Amino acid sequence: MKFLVLIFFVATLPVLSLAQSVTREQKLKQILELRSQLQTLEAEFLAPSPQDLSQAKGQGFEAIRLMPRETFFRKLSIESSASFASFSYDSRGLKMTEDLALDRDELSVGFAGANFGFLFDLGSIPLSSVNREMPVVAFLASYRPPTKLSEVRKEQSKSRNYETDAGTLKRRVPAVVGHTYVLRSITFDSADILVAFSIFRKDTDGSLICFWQKIETFEKPIIIRDKSED
Repeated sequence: MKFLVLIFFVATLPVLSLAQSVTREQKLKQILELRSQLQTLEAEFLAPSPQDLSQAKGQGFEAIRLMPRETFFRKLSIESSASFASFSYDSRGLKMTEDLALDRDELSVGFAGANFGFLFDLGSIPLSSVNREMPVVAFLASYRPPTKLSEVRKEQSKSRNYETDAGTLKRRVPAVVGHTYVLRSITFDSADILVAFSIFRKDTDGSLICFWQKIETFEKPIIIRDKSED
């Protein structure tokens, strides 16, 4: 038994020596290399497949992947990228906003602070048929968000079930494969955008591949605080 222990000790000496010979600088380099590899792998995981991107482009659309929050929460290092889709990017190609989320088979808009928005399910119609002449699209294109915080809060509360002559707008709607939606996302001090999108397919991990097109971008929304609200 002692002989076996001695053999094991002698055999592990080179490994222990190698581990001790790695400097802190080398360890940091390894960490940074692994982090870079992880970021690349996650970016590939979160992106639509090349086939999806090609098919969307062939139809004149763009494609995004929506990850179900209940499945991937705290499982990826890029948490916000995994949970939220953005339709607004800055000059560097970085996300400016969090416009759309998928959670428990529901789509939602409006997530932080005073930000809010509207969703409307157009049903099983082609994305290419969405146009400004549609009453609900015309309403969303003409809508102007308030600037006073007190009024913004009222609209934010109403957005859960916003009654209009064109139909009832929602903050959350069921996510149905094959359905087309219109979305107005208002992110104060960042961006305000109106898009149409359709759920093209559901992947094996529960994520949704969506094709989308921009209808209109608006001036950056701002909030003017009342003195009583300071």
